[in-house]
Amino acid sequence: MRFGCSVVICTRNPRLNYLSRVLTALRQQTLPVTKWELLLVDNGSENPVVDFLDLSWHPTSRVVVELEPGLTPARLRALAEVRGELIIFVDDDNVLDPSYLSESAVITQQFPCLGAWGGQLFPEFETPPAPGLEGLLECLALRQFQQPRWSNYDPSTCPYGAGLCVRASVAERYAGIANSDQIRRSLDRQGNSLIGGGDLDLAMTSYQLGMGTALFPQLKLLHLIPKHRVESDYLYEICVGGTYAGHLVNFFHFGAQSQPRLERVIRLAKRLLPRRWITLYERAVLEGTRRAEEDIIRLQRNAPLRGINSSPNARPLLGPKPQRA
Repeated sequence: MRFGCSVVICTRNPRLNYLSRVLTALRQQTLPVTKWELLLVDNGSENPVVDFLDLSWHPTSRVVVELEPGLTPARLRALAEVRGELIIFVDDDNVLDPSYLSESAVITQQFPCLGAWGGQLFPEFETPPAPGLEGLLECLALRQFQQPRWSNYDPSTCPYGAGLCVRASVAERYAGIANSDQIRRSLDRQGNSLIGGGDLDLAMTSYQLGMGTALFPQLKLLHLIPKHRVESDYLYEICVGGTYAGHLVNFFHFGAQSQPRLERVIRLAKRLLPRRWITLYERAVLEGTRRAEEDIIRLQRNAPLRGINSSPNARPLLGPKPQRA
């Protein structure tokens, strides 16, 4: 049986009060449950989520277990299981606006030229961020805007993983690539790694099929952010990881066209990093960019990647150790 859309939640050891709110928001969607399926992928939780979830309100809900750790393996398992023409990824800390699914279904019909899209992501902080960390908050997948925007060859219009909508044809092409490419399978959260680029890789696969990516303001969700995610160390590391993965994804999809921008950032890094007034956000972006440059060169030489989780004894990336706020 095919569905208009499939909603996917990938989770591992979820915070139960957050997941409860995620499911309540899905239950309150204006799109009738008969028009969408619900798939929850348990990525090897210590306490299986099936033991404490009640999905009986949804007639076609399922829980599957993916034991290979990592967000990308969990997403790939979902793509092998779903039956919708449109796939909507909802994180276990995303509270969708009641019209999110219905608006996404309308976009599917109105814009056949698009392969992937997303919307506005508003924060709900458990603890307010400390002053001085505002620049790093965009690394938490937050995004507000007033007008829709789209492109068929521009990563700035790519949706983030929270609320990511992708056509089944794009998802199928991506799965065919990622299932046989270990590097692409490692571009997202896994264990203690804070790399984050698998969502962009999936969305940008639209370009290979001649379709675009887009952002629509009518698609809204609340991103629940626990207190540990606004600590300076966490924000710094997630920004480094996201920057690193973003450059690799751009390289995979745009090749040599991504090099001039990367080289400009490296030149900027060499000029700015010795200065004391550089912000923590700027240092994180430059550090992630420098490591990405090293690994892109290694890719071009068919050498193993170093990644961003090198040995603690590895040489510093750039300049002195950053000062945490």
